[in-house]
Amino acid sequence: MELPHIPNDTISDRYQVISLLGQGGMGATYEAKDLTNGDRVAVKVLSLRQIGEWKILELFEREARILQTLNHPSIPQYLNFFYVDTAEDRRFYLIRELIPGGSLADLVKKGWRFDEEKVKQIAQQVLNVLNYLHTLNPPVIHRDIKPENVIYHPEGQIFLVDFGSVQEVYRQTLMGSGTFVGTLGYMPPEQMRGQVSAASDLYGLGATLLFLLTHQSPDLLPQYRMRIDFRSQVHLSGQFASWLEKLLEPAFEDRFSSAQAALEALSPSSPSNIELKYQSLAHKRITLKRAAQELKATYPVKSQIAVPKTLLGIFLTLIGLNNPITFLLFGIPGLLLLRSATAAITSRESIEIDSKALHMRRTFLGVSVSHHQKPISIVDRVELDLSLEDESAVVYFICKGEGKYPFGLALSRVEQLWLAREISDHLKRLKS
Repeated sequence: MELPHIPNDTISDRYQVISLLGQGGMGATYEAKDLTNGDRVAVKVLSLRQIGEWKILELFEREARILQTLNHPSIPQYLNFFYVDTAEDRRFYLIRELIPGGSLADLVKKGWRFDEEKVKQIAQQVLNVLNYLHTLNPPVIHRDIKPENVIYHPEGQIFLVDFGSVQEVYRQTLMGSGTFVGTLGYMPPEQMRGQVSAASDLYGLGATLLFLLTHQSPDLLPQYRMRIDFRSQVHLSGQFASWLEKLLEPAFEDRFSSAQAALEALSPSSPSNIELKYQSLAHKRITLKRAAQELKATYPVKSQIAVPKTLLGIFLTLIGLNNPITFLLFGIPGLLLLRSATAAITSRESIEIDSKALHMRRTFLGVSVSHHQKPISIVDRVELDLSLEDESAVVYFICKGEGKYPFGLALSRVEQLWLAREISDHLKRLKS
């Protein structure tokens, strides 16, 4: 796209262009000097050469007026808007306060590293802005939260810029229904279908935080059924990782109900620790013990159908006690069911990991019936296969040069997810 301005151009006899700040498919943003007072401002320009109706121009004015009403310390003040007609084009200009500092994207390019605590602080600031926007009447949805649109002030304050509402009018009036406002990797699935809500901004925030932690665009990270698998890429505390996963849920109804709810869950003193949901469900059947370099997880080998099988086995056995014929027809099958059910109830599988080896054991009535041991040096990672058609999953240990070793096959998906995370975190700590 040909740039509409170069340095030293003067716009509307008032704003002298200094440099280009950013450029996208819908327009460009410049740093400029307000010649009436000497202030530095940001000037966003959109080309509207295809628009001939004033009613459509009024839509841009309406969105610009909404931006001018915003009043939050982390939102730059929107100062002015106007049109300029030339022989070749009609341009819409939106002027806002220029914030010192650089975008989060710029900082990552310069080599900045953000640890978990710093990322949490940024998340809290952005969530405070989103809570303000989403509780307005009507709510204001940003639509395009990404590293380029979050400015980091030298004193540590975060500013949210480049609201997508004006771009949305541009999309609807000039680009048709086949396009969308947002950035791939940072917008949720529903936004690609033209649907946005407060939950869409939460997804954008989650993707932005993920970029700060991994230095990769979220769409380049591995995924399972549209869920981003970031745990294999970065080491985070279990609570924060689960909180981030909830922001990044593909279905908007599975994310936090509001920015305020996400903010409260992020607080260390919050009782709404997301990890507790997994622990309370998983700990019913999984026993987990940890030490400095050791982890041991024990759980049933068979599924929860053992109790119904036991009852059915008892019932058939009792019927079979009447005479030899019924014993052959019902008693023997009943005894076989009881035997299988007993094995289901008493058989256990355990995973033991220390600094030297991985042990996978199976016991029946407390007696070891199988034992597999692998040197910890060849245990590369834990992998979760969610590609099955039903709601089941398979968890594997990936061993270098030896392939995959499944475990926890009888566990539910929630239990498998929780156990896989715990084991994966322990392996990372051992190797760090």
